[in-house]
Amino acid sequence: MSLTPDLVILIVAYRGRALLPGCLEALLGADSAGLTTQIVVVDNASHDGTVEWLRENHPQVAVLELPENLGFAGGNNRGWEWAAERFPSVKYLALVNQDVTVDLNWLRPLIVALDADESLASVQPTVLLDPPRDTINTLGTRSHYLGFGFPIGYRQPLAELPATTHRVDSVSGSACILRTELARQYGLFDARLFMYL
Repeated sequence: MSLTPDLVILIVAYRGRALLPGCLEALLGADSAGLTTQIVVVDNASHDGTVEWLRENHPQVAVLELPENLGFAGGNNRGWEWAAERFPSVKYLALVNQDVTVDLNWLRPLIVALDADESLASVQPTVLLDPPRDTINTLGTRSHYLGFGFPIGYRQPLAELPATTHRVDSVSGSACILRTELARQYGLFDARLFMYL
C-alpha cells in the first residue's frame, strides 16, 4: 500500500463472512478501467470470523477492525479517515455494500461520467435486486418534501431501463463513487444517522 491508488473502495462489513467472498470476487475480477485500486474492508465488530478470513484469503485487501458497530455512516466515515490519511492524493472513493456483486464493467462508465462533467459530485450504477436479477432496485433517489427518499425505478424490469443517464437528488450508498476532493471538504456522513439516511 505504498503507492497512492486512483480509487479506494470502501466496504463496511457487519457479520459479512458469508457475503464478502462473492463481493470481493466480483470486485477483484472486474475491469479496473485503467485505475489502480485499493479495497478497504471496515469491519464493524462482527466477531464472526470475517477479519480472520479476510487476512488469510485476501492479504491485498486492507482491513480496518473497529471495536464497536458504528453502522453504515460511522463505518464509512472511519474508513474514509483511514484512507485519506494514507492516500492523501487519491482521486475517487467508492462505497460498496458487502452484499453487492458488481458487474465486470461496472466501473468504467462511472469514471467516464465523472471525468466528463466536473459538476457531478457522485455517480452510481444501476442497482438490481437479487433475486430477481432482472429487476431494478434503484437508479438513484428522489427526495420528498418531508425528507423521505424514494428509489427511482424500484421493481421495474431491467429490460425497460432507459438508455440515458439522469441526475438524481442522491445516490444509493450500496454502490457509488464520489469525488474525494468533496469528501475532504465536506466529509461523508452524519454519524448520528446510523444507516439508511
